[in-house]
Amino acid sequence: MATSSATRSSAVSLHIGLNAVDPRHYQGWTGTLNACEADAKDMAAIARSRRMSPDTLLTKSATRARVLSEIRQAAKHLAAGDLFFLTYSGHGGQVPDVTGEEGDKQDETWCLYDGELIDDELYVELSKFRRGVRILVLSDSCHSGTVARVARMMAALPAAAPGMRRKLMPPDVAERVYQANKKFYDGLQRSIAKASGAVKRADGSDMVLHPAAGARVASLAPRFNPALILISGCQDNQTSMDGEKNGAFTEALLGVWQRGSFTGDYRRFHREIVSRLPGSQSPNLFVLGSSAKFLREQPFSVQGQPARRVTPQTAKVFVDGVSFPKRPRRALGIAEVATMPVTAAAFNTAATEAAVVGGSVISFVQGVTAERREAIVNASLLAQLVANKAVSDKTRIYAWYESYFDALANIGWVVQDRGFAEYTESSKNFEAHKAIINVATTLLGPATTALAIVKTTLESLQSMNESSPWITIFNREAQSARAARFQVGLAQQDENGQFFVDLMAFGLQAKATITQVLFFKSKKSKATLRHYSGRVTINTQVLDAIAKDIADKLIKHSADYIKLLPDDL
Repeated sequence: MATSSATRSSAVSLHIGLNAVDPRHYQGWTGTLNACEADAKDMAAIARSRRMSPDTLLTKSATRARVLSEIRQAAKHLAAGDLFFLTYSGHGGQVPDVTGEEGDKQDETWCLYDGELIDDELYVELSKFRRGVRILVLSDSCHSGTVARVARMMAALPAAAPGMRRKLMPPDVAERVYQANKKFYDGLQRSIAKASGAVKRADGSDMVLHPAAGARVASLAPRFNPALILISGCQDNQTSMDGEKNGAFTEALLGVWQRGSFTGDYRRFHREIVSRLPGSQSPNLFVLGSSAKFLREQPFSVQGQPARRVTPQTAKVFVDGVSFPKRPRRALGIAEVATMPVTAAAFNTAATEAAVVGGSVISFVQGVTAERREAIVNASLLAQLVANKAVSDKTRIYAWYESYFDALANIGWVVQDRGFAEYTESSKNFEAHKAIINVATTLLGPATTALAIVKTTLESLQSMNESSPWITIFNREAQSARAARFQVGLAQQDENGQFFVDLMAFGLQAKATITQVLFFKSKKSKATLRHYSGRVTINTQVLDAIAKDIADKLIKHSADYIKLLPDDL
């Protein structure tokens, strides 16, 4: 049994979605909604794609005790540089403010299954996270401009479209629930104010605060150590809408995210979400704590990777400016004829194929066009050559990978996080190809066609002898005595036409000389393997625009780095 212990930043992810509430607490009101559980599951899928391990609390499991327990456990676990990703989809509510800090005399709430979570509670709980922790909150509920803050009961609401519901606990229900539980909610507010040592004015020069909420929040959490970003479903005087498949806010967010192909920072992310929604629902961006650096990151980045805006123009400039290592001199009497790069004509769109590209093995599922196969192969080779030039010492594995990932990012590959985890094996022996399969199983799933393709590719390589051109290329580019770095990738397209690569990158260090990199065997005490694994999305607009530039660049360099594997996968 193999396990991985992360050496990168940590992340905790919690996703709450309620399609109903318990009528026993809410005075007969069930709060029926359509899509909140689906919203939570889709947010968990984003977290999973960013290599987090998400927890979801759906409807009956989304109780006050469970939600508060999960948040408190995260606060205990996370340290500076880590990420807490919290999402909520459900009704927003209100209870009268009894502590006097509310301008509208109301405290806003998330309607959990067995009771309401007051916004003041949430802020105080989040203030308990350590300094330097990043907190991202996505709140798809009504009156959620600052987690349901400063909401005003609106005299008239626009008619809901067919199939849509407002994520708003009706005011008459809110009043009945409060009166029936007045002792509990009043006591809760007073205990929060007492525990927080509330003051009446903002006291925290390091905070970047939303004007409407700054003084109140600062009074509740005067020493707010983490950095918080909240993107909410609507402004304080608007309502968030439920839908058939997703809530309107969540649907817009997923459309902007495009399964990870979005490039930009949180401000741009917010702007593009707003642009997809009607004027009656305008998501709000709220920050608290020292969040300036956080705002410049790629959304959902565990490592805090700065956002980078890549366009066809910037990518072309990058490709034109890169340089490759000099080709090795040939023996006297051997002609230096640079073979042509593999072109689209060599690929078969209707077939499952694989190619050795320098120190990478890249497989393609059926349906990925021949042109895209050529582009992905050439892009991978370009990035490897750029890294070879930048870091010529093959023992500096992770410095090489930094250059490699940076080159990919400059040509439209959206690599959200670059952290490596150490691979450990419970058996006494270590076998590289088994480790690859274990990592691939975690990334791709144990019973998928994608995993079967990776296994078949490795089996095909294993059946070849050491003099095969594919093995020769791979070993030459991947290893150096007791160190090796190599990549295994699977290129696919989803049902929406989004192009992506499930990429696994490995660094291997051993006490003995490494031979046959992919099938290296050793005592586990004498070999260390670290790996990156994740779904890397491709900005096809960028890649298509510069495909010829990359090919032209490679033509000027030796192209004997690429060989198609036999097409019997």
